[in-house]
Amino acid sequence: PLIGILLGRPGSGKTVAITLLSKWIYAYYTDDFSAKAWVTHTTAVNSEEELEAIDMLPKVNDKQLLTPELATMFNLKEDDLRLVLSRIIRIADGHGFASDSGVHGHRAYGDTMFTWLGAIVDIPYQVYKILGSLGPKLYYFRLPFEDKSESRLLTYLTDREDFNVQYQTIVAALFDYLKWFEIGPHMLLRSPTSPHLMKVRWEQCRNEIDAMKCLVKLGVLLSYLRREGNAYNPGNSSIAYGEEERYEYFVGPREDVQRTVEVLKNLARGHALITGRKFISMEDISIVVKTVLSTARVERVKAFIAMLDSTEGWISVSQMMDALNVSRSTAHRWMTELRAIGLVDITVK
Repeated sequence: PLIGILLGRPGSGKTVAITLLSKWIYAYYTDDFSAKAWVTHTTAVNSEEELEAIDMLPKVNDKQLLTPELATMFNLKEDDLRLVLSRIIRIADGHGFASDSGVHGHRAYGDTMFTWLGAIVDIPYQVYKILGSLGPKLYYFRLPFEDKSESRLLTYLTDREDFNVQYQTIVAALFDYLKWFEIGPHMLLRSPTSPHLMKVRWEQCRNEIDAMKCLVKLGVLLSYLRREGNAYNPGNSSIAYGEEERYEYFVGPREDVQRTVEVLKNLARGHALITGRKFISMEDISIVVKTVLSTARVERVKAFIAMLDSTEGWISVSQMMDALNVSRSTAHRWMTELRAIGLVDITVK
């Protein structure tokens, strides 16, 4: 399963994009759910049939889960958040979920395939912290921001069609596309147990080798960018480190890249399909690059991009300060963190 979360400022259209699909036959839309909603052990019902009617996990099987606002979930207290994320991470393996209680004993569901699209303004730090120990199986896509001029806003208010008219026009066009996509001539039955779900006959041999190499490199890069690790001041600011304060750091292990590469490949395949191809090309890599750079913490990505923009192949603390408009101490801390996660080397002169 691919769990993708849109990141964007308030009013950037995240919710609108998600609700476009809310009435599609293969969508499961919900504004909120608890960690225990996946497989419930409630005492309010007694029979297995009633429990299965409540469970959320079988309802999302072979569907697209849509959650337009994840702020409520991601801003829980740390213990509650850890419980929510641990369930999500387990379910993200695609092998279902099993749990036991003193009320209903053992309850379980097997392999469960779904995709999940959610939205939030930004990912709180504690989410990154917890995922560092549970396993990073969430992927993010940061929407571009454009500061609209007053003249453009005035045009929006006076000259454009009513929003609801535009919205329904887009929904109609989207559903028309999806219906034709579902009856495509190159589709195969997935399995006897899911005769309603069709699968595309993929042309694996036509995948462009350069595109596949890019997917591998991007997977490796992401394993560094979202590695658990932080730089911190040990508290003795009188200790000089060249011209800077000394920063120490802790770091966790890097994730295995194989699963990451597989997820990124599936994302590229999805882009290929909506552009009318059944093989991956370099045209599909752009969305993967944006996803990789959105999935890591934003300060790491800013520092990394500042380094890439350097024509010399290296960047000084002063240059990092100017590029990111931060203090010298902050620039040095971010650079130390990039060294901690193994992405760069630092030379003190």
